[in-house]
Amino acid sequence: MGNIQSTLASKPKLVSVKSPSLGCSRGYRLDLSGAGCLICPAGTLSTEGGCALCPQGTYQDQEGRDFCHKCPRGSSLTGASSVNQCVTDCQRRGLRCSEKGDFLPAQPDFLSGRWRCVSSEGLDLDWSNSEKALTDEECSGVEFYIIMATTTDVSEDEDDEGAIRCIQDSGVFVKTDFAL
Repeated sequence: MGNIQSTLASKPKLVSVKSPSLGCSRGYRLDLSGAGCLICPAGTLSTEGGCALCPQGTYQDQEGRDFCHKCPRGSSLTGASSVNQCVTDCQRRGLRCSEKGDFLPAQPDFLSGRWRCVSSEGLDLDWSNSEKALTDEECSGVEFYIIMATTTDVSEDEDDEGAIRCIQDSGVFVKTDFAL
């Protein structure tokens, strides 16, 4: 074959130079030096090249995962690494709770030594404040009637023990089966 000659119409230009970089598999992140990969620890999920804490209300009990589990009940702090860190509002507040983590109706006030009833959402029912220990059954007998606008002044109160009491407070009518 003869000589083949090539002619360029313009001078070659360097468009970009990219140095080779190491990529990590799912569940891992690049270490700070960029020389290796580290596994994402429990309580985190792998994201594009890094590890992020599991969001509140989720947990991850294994390392190297790219997802977090939703807490079965209640919530958790950010970065929870165990289902045991998923707690309900009742458990977080240190109150008496059912096995499922729901508020028990009768709650002691450890500071004052008194007892009170709470709603299923954990709201204190101030009118139920009692020196006598209340039972969950007594507090469970409480019925709530929420009234949108209150213009009627209701005041029905009998002194007989066990009488029905109607109490009006900011539009919430409460019917109880026990004497306060």
